[in-house]
Order: sequence, then structure tokens, then C-alpha cells
Amino acid sequence: MQSLKKVLIFTLLILFPLQLLAQLSDYDILVRDARDLISNYYWKEAEEALRKAIKIDSKRTEAYLELGKLLMMQRRWHDAKPYLNMVIKANPNHIEAHYQMAIADRQDAIGRDQIWKRIMWKNSKKHFLKVIELDSTYKEVFNEFAHLKLQQEEYEDAVNLCLRQLKIKPQASKARYDIFQFYDSFLYHGGETAVIQLRNKDAYQIKWLKSRNGPYDQYFLGEKYRRLGQFEKADSIFHALLKRLLPFPKVPIYLSLVRLYYQTDQPEKAEKTYWTAVNQLKHFWEMRFIFDDIKYIMTDHDLQQRFKSLQAVKDFYHRFWNKHNPLGSLPYNPRLAEHYKRLIKAEKDFVYDRIRLEINNPDRLNVLRLPQVVLRNTKFNDKGLVYIRYGEPDDRAVSLSDGMTSNESWLYYPTVYNPKLIFHFEIAEHAPPGDWRLIPVPSDRNMLESRLGWDPTLDRYLFANNELEARSALHELRIQAENTIAAAMERERPTWSDTLKPITINLMSARFRSVNLKNDYLVWLSIDLNSIDNLKSPDDTVTLETGLAIFDSTWNQRSRFLKNIPVFMGDTVHIFDQRYIVPYAFESELSKLYLATHVRNPKGNQLGGFRFALDAQPFDPEKLDMSDLVLGLKIEPSTEKSPFVFHNMFIEPNIGYKFKRNQLVYLYFELYNLTLKNGQTEYEIEQAVRPLKSRNLFTNLKRLFGIGTKEILITRTQVGASPTATEYSAFDFSALPAGKKELVITVKDLNSGEKVSNKIELELVD
Repeated sequence: MQSLKKVLIFTLLILFPLQLLAQLSDYDILVRDARDLISNYYWKEAEEALRKAIKIDSKRTEAYLELGKLLMMQRRWHDAKPYLNMVIKANPNHIEAHYQMAIADRQDAIGRDQIWKRIMWKNSKKHFLKVIELDSTYKEVFNEFAHLKLQQEEYEDAVNLCLRQLKIKPQASKARYDIFQFYDSFLYHGGETAVIQLRNKDAYQIKWLKSRNGPYDQYFLGEKYRRLGQFEKADSIFHALLKRLLPFPKVPIYLSLVRLYYQTDQPEKAEKTYWTAVNQLKHFWEMRFIFDDIKYIMTDHDLQQRFKSLQAVKDFYHRFWNKHNPLGSLPYNPRLAEHYKRLIKAEKDFVYDRIRLEINNPDRLNVLRLPQVVLRNTKFNDKGLVYIRYGEPDDRAVSLSDGMTSNESWLYYPTVYNPKLIFHFEIAEHAPPGDWRLIPVPSDRNMLESRLGWDPTLDRYLFANNELEARSALHELRIQAENTIAAAMERERPTWSDTLKPITINLMSARFRSVNLKNDYLVWLSIDLNSIDNLKSPDDTVTLETGLAIFDSTWNQRSRFLKNIPVFMGDTVHIFDQRYIVPYAFESELSKLYLATHVRNPKGNQLGGFRFALDAQPFDPEKLDMSDLVLGLKIEPSTEKSPFVFHNMFIEPNIGYKFKRNQLVYLYFELYNLTLKNGQTEYEIEQAVRPLKSRNLFTNLKRLFGIGTKEILITRTQVGASPTATEYSAFDFSALPAGKKELVITVKDLNSGEKVSNKIELELVD
């Protein structure tokens, strides 16, 4: 019996530890519940629980500390301080309370007037020093202290404090990244107070960095030289550092070299170095360096991406640049090059890395609902963000007048990628220099005189005859800005060099079924030879680079074709009617693909290209189905080896499907899954040609009265011995009037009763 009692007590101790057996007080339960709520982001409920705990026992400090930290999570710095102060009063050596209080005072100083700012800075410093006195290894106290120095614009002290943090804790996650921000701020602002003495901020920074000679100092000395255009010195420092064992990752060095190579017109080396930087990622925190360079052209959807592995991170950046590349078939990425050139310009002319206070927002009514990618920006003013996305504006306007707010507007003409866009910028009356912000409408109507002719509504606002008309136009402009600017800040504008000359190309594609039941695509790329420089006589030969790249629906590259082709006027295989045709064939099991194709004349500085989507489910493996319809100038069975033989059928393509009325129009298509009955298929083909419906009212009235509505309808029956059939025929449309037509093919399987149809547009010309 005694033995049984011992076993029972031992079992109870295992199932219910002594601290759980003890009765928890209401205070303890509330604090425990609040911590659980905080961990699950139920902040309002957690705050209520902590306030109840304080009412139960105002002498205990746990609830004060938890409530102070909770309010800081919500950036309610001022509200948090009384609760943290209660903890310090009860326990003057409470290190966590001092740590949190130092941060709260520092953040609460932001936006205050100079007197209150200095008081809070002084208090923050006092608490940081107390934490260091109690335990200098506590959390990242020196790094947080460095952020206070950054706020006070004491950049050298910020750098030194963060370096001290890294000496104590080399793996401190936040400090490892922040040290680069502190040095970067030093390169922009360090020595500004010494300008009166030295007359040269750059010389002061170089002297300071050289006097120290640590690995961080050496890297940023190289960065300083690069920003000053002293590329040989910078390149030498960067490559020397790459050969050394460093206390920081080499990704930032590679990204500096990417900039340097683009600045020195070495785009191939720049792109190769960029992907070296991406592939060099060894830890998740290092992706911040890559992210910081491209976040300005991301969308809010991009910002929501989460990654389970470093390989997933690297794959994302490859997909990102595949998607943003307007001509993904090129052996280089012109959009990547353009982005870095814009980024370099923005880093020189549009930096505003100080705190952006809401009080300095000239959009007083908060009309613009800007995406997170804009709101999270901490380095550039809004001019810089727009420039990185859209490049140099097509027109600028500034109004200068006594008492007028600093203002500027940028106009971008419409392109194939974007509508016409107008961005208005202003610096609020008491804002610091350089704090350019987007606004929906210029704040002074007189500013619009310099924007005259940019937009009809702007003009109407300028010339309004009365207050009612002016308010109406202003309301319309605000709604227009609300709808367009937010969307525009998630888009971008690729641009090309003004010296680049276009090559005229056209495309045609068709889908068939392969023997392994995949989609079998045929793509023809047509090059207008009249648009090629240096190809005027029969003796001329020009080597053109042609390419086709295939991406899946998430922009992973599936395959790429790239080849150089010698083009000469006497080529009887590839040239049809002054057009050089390049055929491509490929299979895919995917329902959606993105294709990019290009033609480049390297010697003539010429380029042409397209990007388009193919969206089609694979063919049904059982039901009656039909391929796309293909029209050509000549189509016939062939077993010859020719680039224009596809599925044993020679196809002389007619890109654009424009035929002369006196020409035969050849048709080719395939049928799948015909039903065999007694070993034989039997099916009916109906071929209808009719005028294409027009949106033109006059044309539709003519059709209503039977003018120009002549149609052709042909029905024939075919038999075969295979469930797959190849159909080709030729049409004489000379009896039809010129104009756009629609050819509709309907097939009925006479053995199963199934029907399938497809159609294609063509144009007959005289």
C-alpha cells in the first residue's frame, strides 16, 4: 500500500509539475494570458488583460514591463514610457526596462521640436549607458545606441558603436546589416560639419576612412572612390577585398562592382557579377543586400513573398528579372542594366535618407494611397522612386515665384507599356531640403501655367471661370490621381537608347499535338529585310542574332534558342516576299507559357522583338479535338529535310495572313481522337468563309442590306483508318470581294456524333 502511494505521487509530479500544482494568482494568469495573446498578435486583448493585472496589483512590475513593450511593438513610444518608468522606479537596475526605455526615448524624439528632441536624446543616452554599465553584452545595446547617434547626425560615432557591437557579438543579426547603413550615411553626410574648416566633405571622408584601415573602412573607401568616379582605385580595392577572408559577406562588394561595371560601360561583366552576387548568398540575412537594390521596382505582391530555402530566394530573383525583361530571349538582360543605371543616377541626385515625417507631407488630404513599396522607402525622395521606375521624364515643369512652394512636375508620354503619366512633386513649407513628395495636384493653380497643354483637366482647372468650376476640375484631378498614381508606382517603363534603330518583325504561332500528347508549338519569326541596315544589294551579307526564350507561368525559364544567321538576298530557302522567316518548334505540357523573341544586328545597332503569351490546355486525350488552323502560300506533304517541314508537311508561311484575291489560300490542320468503326473513321468537314464582323457602323449597315456579304460554304465527307488525321486543302477566293474574312472549320465525327470547330481570320487584297 505504501509503495502504491509513492508511485501515485511520482506519477502526479510527472503529469503536473510543482509550479503548475501551485495555485496561480489572478495577476499571474492575466500576465500569462497577455503574453500568449501578444505572441498571436491579439494586441488589443493583451493590452486589456495587462491593464486589469495592474489594477489587481499595482506594486508588481511584470505587467508594467509587458505593457510597455506591447505599446512599443505598436510604435506608441510616448505611451510606453510611463509603464517602463514604473519598472525602473521599483528596480533601478532592471536592465530590460532601461534597454526598452532608451529605445522609446530615441524614437519618441522623432518629429519633436529641438528642445524636446534634445531632452529625449539625453534621456535615451542615459538609459543606454546604464544598460552598458550593467551588462555591455546585453542584446544589441551598442547597435541601438548607434541608431541614436545616427539620428543625432553623429555618423562617425554611429559607425564606431556598431563596430563595437560586432566585436562583442560578431553574429549579431541586426548589427551585421546596420553597419552598412551607418557607413552609407557617413558617405552621404559625414564631415558636413567640417565643411567650414576643410571646404571639402569628400576629402574629410577619405582621410577618415584611410586613417582606420579596417575591412569595413577599406570597402567603403572603395565605394567612396566609385561614387567620385575614380573607378581604377575603387576596382583595385574591391578585387583586393574579394581575395581576403572578411568579417562580412562579399555580396555588397559584388554589387558595388556591378555599379562600377555599368558606369564604365561593361554591361556583360556587370550582369555576370550580379548573378555571382545572387549565387554567393549563404545566409538568409544576406538577401537584404540584393533586396535593397531592387525593392524600388517591386510590387506589394512581391514584398509578400516568403522563402523556405536560400535556393528559393535565388530562384525568385531569376524569375523576377525574367518577368521584368522585355526581351527575355536576348543573351543579356537590358532591363537589369537599365535598372542599375537609373539606380546609380538616383543614388547621386535623389537621396533623402532622413526620417520622412507625416507633418511634412504636402498631400494634406491623403488622396494618394501609395503602395507599401513606396511607404517602406528610407533612402530616396519620391522623385528618386519615380525615376527608378520610369527613367528620365519626357518633359519637366517648374514654377518659380515669391512665396510659392518648391514644385516640379514630370510628364511621361504614352508607350506600349503605359498610358500617359504625370507626376507632381512638392516640398512642404517647413520640410527639409530634398524631401520631395508626390502630390495629386499642384497646391497653387498658378503653377499650372508651366504645365499648359499637358492634360485637358489640368488646363480646365487653370482656366476655370468661377470657384464652382475650379472645384469640379480639382475634384476630378484628385480622383484621377488616386486611381493612376498608386497603380503607376507598381509599374515601370523600360526604355531603349535613342541611337538604337528598330528591326521590323512579325510573329505567327500554331498549336498541334505531339506523339506524346503534349502541345507541339510552331512559331514563325518574320524579319522585314527592308528594315535591315547594310543589306541593300544581292552581294551584301549581314549576320543577325535571333532568339526565342520560353518561360512558364511563374517566369521560370524552360528553354532558350539562340543562333546567328547569315542573311543574304539570294537565300531561296528562308526568304519569302522580302521577309526572312525563322521557324521554331517546341513541345510543352504546360497550359500557359510566356515567349520572348528578338532579332539583333550587332554591327548596325539594331534590335527588334516581341513578348507574348500562349495560353491553351493540352489536347483532350479522348474527346474529338482539333489543332490550330494554319494558312500558307503553299502547303503540301513532304519528307524532305527543310526548316519549313513540320509533321511531314511543307508549309510556306504567310505571316499576317494577308492574301491577294487571285492567289490560292492553302489550309492545314490536324484532327485527334476520331472514332474507329469497323477499323475506319468517317467524318464531315464544313468550311465556311464569311466577312469578318466589323465595329464600323457603316460596314454593318452594308451587311444588313446584303452588300459585300458573299459567303462560301463547302461540306465534304472524309474516311480514314487512323484516329488522327491530317487535313490540307487550297481555296480559290477570287470571287469574294476584298476585305477581312473569317474562315470557320467545323468537323463532325459521323461514327460518334461529336463535333469540334476552329476559326481563323485572313484578309483578301486586290
